[in-house]
Amino acid sequence: MKEQSAEKKKFRPGWSAIAAAILVLLFIVGSGFVAGLPDLSDPQLKLSSNTVSVEKIGKDLYFLPKAEKKPLGFIFYPGAKVPEGAYSYLARALAEKGYPAVLLKMPLGYAIFDTKAAARAIQQLQETKAWVVAGHSLGGVAAAMFARDNPGTVKGVVFLASYPAGGSSLAQTDLQALSISASNDMLATSEKIEKAKPLMPPKAEYQVIQGGNHAQFGTYGVQKGDGVAEIPASLQLSAVIESVLAFLAKAM
Repeated sequence: MKEQSAEKKKFRPGWSAIAAAILVLLFIVGSGFVAGLPDLSDPQLKLSSNTVSVEKIGKDLYFLPKAEKKPLGFIFYPGAKVPEGAYSYLARALAEKGYPAVLLKMPLGYAIFDTKAAARAIQQLQETKAWVVAGHSLGGVAAAMFARDNPGTVKGVVFLASYPAGGSSLAQTDLQALSISASNDMLATSEKIEKAKPLMPPKAEYQVIQGGNHAQFGTYGVQKGDGVAEIPASLQLSAVIESVLAFLAKAM
């Protein structure tokens, strides 16, 4: 009987695995995602130019400055079931300012299934020694997990309508962090952002885009369960770009 109990205990999943599975289910149910969402970004954003080289390397989408590169790179985990290309507006804008930027492709569209994905980009761009990881919605949870486990390489974390999960607290780290939320977001609500503050780094910055919503942090259309935006998507995207650029300048 003792051997049987030991065997059962051996194969019992850890609490972190259980928590991750529950978190995925909560995001799926709360966000109403069943099928993948579309990439509605401007195709021109994914074309190389005189200033930016856009390449698909392996699974991921790279936006690389052709001129002098900043010593800091940016890696992005997409929201649940959102194609990585839907965040091209941000990666392109950062690359235009000299920051190497990578949009990660997630298995089955869920970042929680590959929280270590940022390591691919870091290995690919070895000349870039410091990184900021970021994510939208569930992608922010994955970014927090990677940041927690790689403090020497990751200098900061950007959360778009997101926050760390209980098992990936950053409260004891000295990471720089930026939380950008939206007043009309009915998924990552202001109450949820506030409740997660104890899990954030002590000096985290918080910004709220008035009139914005959850879906307008990317370019993939309307999202079930979200609030109605009171500002154009272009205005919300511009606000995100401006805030992230300012954060990166301080993180270098």
